Amino acid sequence: MIRAGRQHLVRTLADLAAQRGVGIDRYTRLKPYEAEGFPAPVSSPESRTRLYDGEQVDAYLLGKPVPPLPGPEAEDGGDLLDRRECAALIGVSPRSWDVYKNDPALIEARIEAGGSSTGPAAR
Repeated sequence: MIRAGRQHLVRTLADLAAQRGVGIDRYTRLKPYEAEGFPAPVSSPESRTRLYDGEQVDAYLLGKPVPPLPGPEAEDGGDLLDRRECAALIGVSPRSWDVYKNDPALIEARIEAGGSSTGPAAR
């Protein structure tokens, strides 16, 4: 989940690779995001696209303490959910959500988060 007001901080693996000055293929081979202490993704564990909080990643890369993300008490109607979270919220499979998300009422609520390589995140 991407907490309300933090969308501008979202980064994909491609964004992280670019930040380090390497291509995405090399970055995914090296897997620096699997190092001890690297911030966990803000997307669901099985998500198609891994999304990271840029504030946390920047702190980690600078050797500073990684700030915590806002907790459940910060829940807000503006929080962004990924495909799996949306499906779970309404009690359907992610594949069913893929069909539902094309409903005109939901298309208006879809928001792209992260760099150009990221998939949609829906409210």
